[in-house]
Formats: sequence, structure tokens, C-alpha cells
Amino acid sequence: RQDSHCDDFGVILDSSSAELNNTSRALYAENVDNVVILFTDIVGFSKIALDMKPIKVLDMLQDMFSRFDALCDKHNVQKLETIGDAYICT
Repeated sequence: RQDSHCDDFGVILDSSSAELNNTSRALYAENVDNVVILFTDIVGFSKIALDMKPIKVLDMLQDMFSRFDALCDKHNVQKLETIGDAYICT
């Protein structure tokens, strides 16, 4: 059984008592001193994308994500994923 805590930000699970399958490839950290997870999202992206040519949308995202990548490199932050207009790093 996993204990959980629910607040305005979602559900946080206590994985210390979780049974992990031997075939699982996920990594679980038990103790971490300082962690920040950054989720970005372009407000109104769908409307913006509808009003632009597809190549311009791609150029805009490439430019923005390249800037985020440079900032991640500068500050030793790990980029986790980009999904559509969202950028996730920790």
C-alpha cells in the first residue's frame, strides 16, 4: 500500500514502501536535497498556431526551445522532454 498526500498541486506518492517490478526500467530517487521541475506551456498556443503558417510555428518553437536548451546548459539543468509547445526540465 502506498501512502499519498493530496493538495492543490496534485497527488504525491510515498515510494519508500512501493513494491517495484524487477523488469521496471524507471529510476526512483529516495532522497534528493534540491529539486525543481519546470513545466512550460505557451498560453494560447492553439490560437497562435492557427493564425500562422506551419513552418513559422516550427521556427518559433525551435527558437524558443533552443533558448531554453542554452539556459539549461548554462545552469546545469537537465532537459527531460518537449511535448508540442510544452518544455519540461529538472
